[in-house]
Formats: sequence, structure tokens, C-alpha cells
Amino acid sequence: MQVFRRALFSVLLLLTGLLLLNACGPGDASSTASTAPKITTQPSSSSSAGTTPTVLKVVATGGGLSYQWYRDGSAISGATATSYSTTTAGVYFVVVSNSLGKVTSSEATLTILVDPVITVQPQAISITSGKSGMLSVVATGTGLSYQWFRNSVAVSGATNASLTATAADSYYVVVSSSRSGAKAVTSSTVNVTLSSTSVAPSLVSSPSAKVVTAGGAVSFSVGAAGTDLTYQWFKDGVAIAGATSSSYAIDPVASVNAGSYYVLVTNALGFVASAPATLTVTTVDSGSNTAVVVAAANAFLDTLNSSQKVVGASALDSSTVLFGNAQSNAVAWSHLPGSRHGLRLNTAVMSATQLNAANALIAAALSSAGATQVSEIRVTDDVVATAMPTSGTGAEFYSIAFIGQPSLTQAWTLQLTGHQLTHNITYNAARVSATPMYLGAQPPNWTFGSGGSYLLNNATTGTQHAPMETQRQAVSALATAVQSSTVTAAAAKLSVNLSDLMFSPTALGDVRFKVLNYPTGTLGRGVLYSNLTSSQQTAVKSMIEAWVKTQAADVADALLVAYEADSALAATYVAYSPGNGGTADFGAYPNGSALPLTSANSYLRLDGPRLWIEFLVKADSTQTGFLANTVYYQSIWRDKLADYGGQY
Repeated sequence: MQVFRRALFSVLLLLTGLLLLNACGPGDASSTASTAPKITTQPSSSSSAGTTPTVLKVVATGGGLSYQWYRDGSAISGATATSYSTTTAGVYFVVVSNSLGKVTSSEATLTILVDPVITVQPQAISITSGKSGMLSVVATGTGLSYQWFRNSVAVSGATNASLTATAADSYYVVVSSSRSGAKAVTSSTVNVTLSSTSVAPSLVSSPSAKVVTAGGAVSFSVGAAGTDLTYQWFKDGVAIAGATSSSYAIDPVASVNAGSYYVLVTNALGFVASAPATLTVTTVDSGSNTAVVVAAANAFLDTLNSSQKVVGASALDSSTVLFGNAQSNAVAWSHLPGSRHGLRLNTAVMSATQLNAANALIAAALSSAGATQVSEIRVTDDVVATAMPTSGTGAEFYSIAFIGQPSLTQAWTLQLTGHQLTHNITYNAARVSATPMYLGAQPPNWTFGSGGSYLLNNATTGTQHAPMETQRQAVSALATAVQSSTVTAAAAKLSVNLSDLMFSPTALGDVRFKVLNYPTGTLGRGVLYSNLTSSQQTAVKSMIEAWVKTQAADVADALLVAYEADSALAATYVAYSPGNGGTADFGAYPNGSALPLTSANSYLRLDGPRLWIEFLVKADSTQTGFLANTVYYQSIWRDKLADYGGQY
């Protein structure tokens, strides 16, 4: 009987196992992953009123998938499904993973459309006969428009946030939004009174200190009494152009807006200054993305075999991704065609799973624009390979290397390098640097023609490829702005013409980066930022951001704080040298789309206390085939204090 019971129990166990096995289909999350994850439908950007949740979705293939959604670079607790519902504005992406690897989606921006809200109401003023006074309002919302009313009648043409009042009467303003269904809001009614005698200005209330996150909005206001008052706002003791109302608004706020603000209230009888108010701007925490990058780097390492992740025997080793954290290994990169150290990003060296993990790491380390640029530049290098098949160029020649072991606490460098691109991103806990960075585009732009051919400088056939267009536009705008004035053009023009970058990368053995002879003093460096007009200064910042914003948000924010601080900009120079055509040819493409700059050796640079960015239009007599007699772009971004994290 005991034997029979044991036999019966065994049969029951077998049947139970078969039933359980049959219940687990191939699509069950508990099944073993057979393929690495691949995203087939990316999450989409959208706008919302914020009253109903927006659903972000991703579709992916692969077995046993798991999901983790991120907002502004931080993991969202509990957001682990294929979709995520939210009413919070931000930049979202999702990481899809299984036992064979992980892949990061593209970023999706959710914009919340806001009804108008008046944050600073107009204030009553007094004027004398024949004089005027300023009424102003500060409001927030999406697509704002304004209409002022005098004695309940719309004032023709009074459609700005401020109104110059010349007559005594009652006034108010209606603030509307372009958003469909948004409700307009009406300000309080204030009186403009007429005084027979002038009254000296006096303060009723001063602006208050503010703390705001970068990307938000802020406003300062002052309450003042007196007749015929005028206003001038100051930041750090410098008058702000156009800030001549009783209130001053900044939207959106950037790191460079941090500082001390006050307003000077004036009339014919005197003036009075408000107490200063400090604006503190908070940014994305420096190093907040480091954990994401380290996790992605380790996930990539997990896909490699043992020989692919031993420490390289030499700085030229191309069989492994890992190298010791030493200067000789860090500088072993070049902008010349040919092989380089680290693992090649191609199917001859890596499996599909390994390539997916490497691409996920690249996406995690850069902004979406930066990651897209990497892909475009690699494809562009295939164009060079077609024209010059023996040149050692092409997308398959790009490599990835780790200088040091990926770590949350110890310094290491993620290096992505090839003929026309090198990223050297050094992580050291919360301190992250992004230089030296090399960008090139050869050719500057192209489309696919029939039969797989390439068409240069073509704006009508197929999709236009122009991997450095963001940088070219920024350079073009700055060069045009500087040369629009004979004074700044003369001050910025260098005494010599340059045919190469001053601090371009060199081959293995480049140890010059710590002793680079950057220009010093005030002579021969170009025109100072402080001597530029406001529009020229804006163009300087745009050029800085064209390079810096290729990096992840935390890295970019931290660097822009350093590069665009008032003290840094005050010591930043703009310089150019003309190309072979006699002028610095950085203008718009002649065909209105994407014809490259045609004046070889046109050169422009920014030179600050830390910042160094050079851009050159270059011609190469060695080019053959359809690339013969064409130009291409070269640029380098260095940080005088933080190249390779400043550790060597």
C-alpha cells in the first residue's frame, strides 16, 4: 500500500507539472527571454490642458520584458507598465529590459497648456498734465495676448503687457490665451489720476526674493508713489535693456538669470531705489544621470564575453572595451581615418544584443539631439567610404571604450570615437565633464539619389542629412551678427588666417592637452562679450548651447552655469578669420536649405575662462570621387579646466 501511494503521488506530480508547463505560453512574462528587447513604437510628445491624464505608450518586442519610465531623468516609482498616465509636464522616456539586455526609448515631451493667470496686477499712478505714465501687468499661461481698456472701451493697438497712459481715467486689461477653450482673465481696475503739482517718487513696496527652477517663470514688482514715474530694472548693478515697467518678468528662467535685482524709480524731482531681491535658480542636480549611465554601462558589460572586457594590454588594444584610468589611454583617440582602440560598433565585432546595449548606453549618456547626431555622423562617414573606399572610413570604424571601470564614486571616462566624432565624458560622482569633444561633417549635407548614389548639396531629393546643422546655424548667426557692425567686425577679426583648428586632436601620444597654449591677455583674442550688442550676445549663448546641449541635461545645465555666468561671459572673446573668399562665409545656404558653406578656411571661435570652441570650414585636396573640390566642417570643444575631468 505504501508503494502504491508513492507511485500515485509521483503520477500526480507529473500531471501537475505538465499542466503548469502547458499553462505558460511563449508570451508569458515568466518565460525565458529568447530575443533582446526592441522598441517598435516610440512614446510620442503631446500637449495637454492637464485636466485629464495623458497616456504615454511604448510597444516593444522580446520575451520577458520589464519596463521603467523616467521623468526628467529620474525613475518614476511604480511606473513599470507599457504605458504611463500623467498630468505632469516633463520629458519622459522608458527603459525596456529583459535578461538579454535593455533599450532606451526616444524622449517624449509633455507640455501642459495653462490658462492665463495674473501674477502682478496693474497699479494706480499719478501724472501731471502733458505727461504720461506706465501701466503694466504680469501674467502666466500659454500663448498669451493682451487688450487694454480705458473707461471700459478697448484702446486701439494697446495689446502688450504694458500701456503708456496719457490721460486720467480708469484702466484694466484682459489677458487671453491661444489655447482652445481657455478662459480669459480680467485685471483689477486702476485709476490714472491727474496732479497739478509734481510729487517726488517714494516706495510703497519693494521686490521680494525668489527661488525658481530653471525653465520656470518669475516676476519682480515694485509699488511706488509719485507723479510721472519711470522705471529701470538692474541685475547685479547693470541696467537691463527694455526693463522699464513697474514689474519685470523672466520666462523661461535660465541659470544665467540668477543674481540680485533692484529697480530705480525716477521723475523730474529725484529718484529712489528699491532694496535688492535675490533670484536663486535651481537646476537639475549635477551628476543625477550618472547612475543611469553606470547602470547602462554595466548592462553593456554583462553582454560581453570575458575577452571583450579584460583590461587592455596597450592603449591601441581593439579587442576590449576596458582600459586603465591613465592619461595614455584617455588621449588615445584621433580625428584621422582608420582603426582606434575599444570595441568597434559593428556586427563583425559585436552581436546584435551587444550593439543594442551599446546604443542604449550612448542614448543614456547624451541628449536625444546628441544621440541622433552620433547616428547621423556615422552614416555620413559611409558617404566618405563610398567616395574613398580605401580611406579607412565608415560607420563600422567607430568604437566605444571605458577609461576606468564604470563607477558611481570613482572617476572613469566613456569614450565614443571615430573619424568625425569623439565624445570623452568623464564621470566622477556628481562631477561630470564632457570634453574634449570633436565634431566633424564630411560632407556637410547630402541626400540619397537613385541606385544608392549620394547627392551633395541637394534640397529636393529625399531626406536631407546635415548632422552639424544645429552647430552650423549657431556659427552662421554669430558670424553674421558680429560682421553686421564694422566696429565689432574689426575687433573680432584675427590678424592671421587659419587653415586648421588650433587645438585639434592628434594621434596617439597627444599629451599637450594640459599645456595647450591658449591665448592670454586682451590682445589678439577678438572682441569681448561685454562689447557686443544684446543680439550679438544672444548669438554667443546660442553657439555655446549648440555644443553643450548635445550632453545629458544634468551635464549641460552644470556646464552652462559655468560658461554663461556673468563673470565668465565678461571674459569671453569672439574671434574669426576670413576664408579663401575674403570674408568669413558663415551665411545661409544659397539654396535656402542645406548647401554647405563654400568659403574654405572660414574660422570662428569662442574663448572664455574655461570654454574653448573652434569651428572651421575645411578643404582637403586628398578627396576623390564626388567629394573632390568640396568642403567639410571640423570643430572642437575643450574645457581649459576640465578636459578628461581635469584628473591628469
